[in-house]
Amino acid sequence: MPFPKGKSPNPGGKPAAGRPTYALAAAIRRVVDPQRLALLAWEIADSDSAENRDRLAAMKFLADNGYVKPVVQIEDVTPMKLPDVKEMSLAELMAERQRLAATAEGGSDEPVVAH
Repeated sequence: MPFPKGKSPNPGGKPAAGRPTYALAAAIRRVVDPQRLALLAWEIADSDSAENRDRLAAMKFLADNGYVKPVVQIEDVTPMKLPDVKEMSLAELMAERQRLAATAEGGSDEPVVAH
């Protein structure tokens, strides 16, 4: 049975029990030496006697945790002011495009008037 349009089947979101707990991660960091963990993963990845799936899992662990992409933090998440484009003329659309391009490049947020 489909859900009515615009009505969430789970309005409360994911239950707290299913969310990751940062307390557990903090506890693991307190007791596990990262150097020993990395060495253990390397020993498994480099072992000729380990199963291929275990070697691949160790290599993935090392790649994911040793060569991660830097976290990008977005400081300003102010929503852009976008006009209703359904009723705009071509000249108004072009001016809005120019304004948005200038805003994206760090220019002024003032509208550009097409003549």
